Amino acid sequence: YISWADPPPTINIQGTLQDSQGDPLTGVRDYRVRFFDSETEGSSIVEVSGTTTLTSSGRFSLAVDPPEAALDAAEMWYELAIDEDGDGVDPNDVFPERVKVHSVPFALRAQDAETVGGMAASEFATTDALSSGLADKADLDHHHNAEYWSIEGNPGGEGRVLGTTDDQSFQIIVGGTRTLLFAPKPSSPNIVGGYWGNEILTETYGSVIAGGGSPDHINSVTGNYSFIGGGNGNVAGGSGATVSGGFRNKARAETSAVSGGWSNSASGYSSTVGGGYGNVAAGSESSVGGGEHNLAQDAYATVSGGRDNHAAGMASSVGGGLYNGASGVASVVSGGDNNYAPGRWSIVAGGKNNTASGESSFASGRMAKALHDGTFVWADSTFEDFSSTADDQFSVRANGGSRIFCNGDNSALYVETSGTGRTGHFRITNPENDNNSVAASTQGDGNALVGYTIGAGNGVYGETTSSGWAGYFVGSGGSSKGVHIETNGGQGLEVVGGAKSAVVPTSQGQRALYTEEAAEVWFTDYGIGHLENGR
Repeated sequence: YISWADPPPTINIQGTLQDSQGDPLTGVRDYRVRFFDSETEGSSIVEVSGTTTLTSSGRFSLAVDPPEAALDAAEMWYELAIDEDGDGVDPNDVFPERVKVHSVPFALRAQDAETVGGMAASEFATTDALSSGLADKADLDHHHNAEYWSIEGNPGGEGRVLGTTDDQSFQIIVGGTRTLLFAPKPSSPNIVGGYWGNEILTETYGSVIAGGGSPDHINSVTGNYSFIGGGNGNVAGGSGATVSGGFRNKARAETSAVSGGWSNSASGYSSTVGGGYGNVAAGSESSVGGGEHNLAQDAYATVSGGRDNHAAGMASSVGGGLYNGASGVASVVSGGDNNYAPGRWSIVAGGKNNTASGESSFASGRMAKALHDGTFVWADSTFEDFSSTADDQFSVRANGGSRIFCNGDNSALYVETSGTGRTGHFRITNPENDNNSVAASTQGDGNALVGYTIGAGNGVYGETTSSGWAGYFVGSGGSSKGVHIETNGGQGLEVVGGAKSAVVPTSQGQRALYTEEAAEVWFTDYGIGHLENGR
């Protein structure tokens, strides 16, 4: 048999609330529902009030049981108000439109009441898509089929898409804030992630901001096909420019790149800054590896690192160190402190306060100055300038002396000249120095010093401008000899000038040989053991 029951009088009202900033309202809130006999104006029939608890997403659900006076009206509308600012329900909390109350059929449950066309409820998914009539303040649940995006996941398959099918942007919102934006462009879309204020210039296309950014330091792209990986306050301004991350870095030129660091700038075409702080790659295809306050100014210039280094010449290079500068074309400063290479193709290998200003010159050590073309200047640690004096000169200052060691069969030192100058010049400039200017010794059976000539010059030449001997030979060993003179067809000994042309003493200090300047004397040995006067 069939028994009749009264229909339930409850009116269910559901929706979602947000504040003026777009954030969800939460917590316990006062509400008020007034029933009217007209959609606008009219008379209030009755009202119901109470409290409701909003979820973390701002969702509310009211079950209102209106008095019989409200149910007896032929037509009825309700007006909803929910406290938004915590000071109780007031006119500012009223939803902008009244909602008409409709009756719904009331029936007994049939055997297949839980199916639609034979399909169970599990075959349908829910979304928030129907307007509740509460303008932008509330949405109601309803049902869609499984083709729509489900929080439980969707099956794959050909032709399935998630997004827009027109030219409108697509956003992903997390916590009420945009975290990812897909903006369509005719050639290639833009993608903006991270802080919602990050921006890609409207007319730009094919660019990406992967993340990062903050209210005070947004990431910004103004070049086509440019990329920012993350960080804060970064700018990719040139076409194809890249800033991988870091803080306040700028890649402003076409295909320029800054990998990271802080306040770095790549402003030259295809220039690169690897990292560090305050570095600038301004020249075309220039590069700064890192460090602090380094500048690669001209085309193809490179500063590998260090601090306050400057590569100003085309294709110049500074390896590192402090306060170094390479301003000549293809000049190099390897490192050190306060070194400069203004000459073309010049090099300073390192050290401190060195300068290579001549073309193709070289300077190293301390305060070495290669001022002329083609010069090599090496200076020791003495705090005093040591400079070249002529082109193509080799200059070395070594107050600790010089050593050349050879363990082979070749000469340890071989000096040759094809010009008119000396192959060697040895000089002591200190008048208090009593040492020999040149000392030669041997531990073998060879000669300590040999003079040899194939021209008209002398094999050994000694000259003095003081009272000393131009040539002085001493045999200090027990069986040593003083001087051996041997000739093959020429004069064995010639003495010219002086009051005493030649003096040869015995070991007791007597004169074994003595000649006066006035007389020309020839000495001939006839094999009888003594010298005999002859002419």
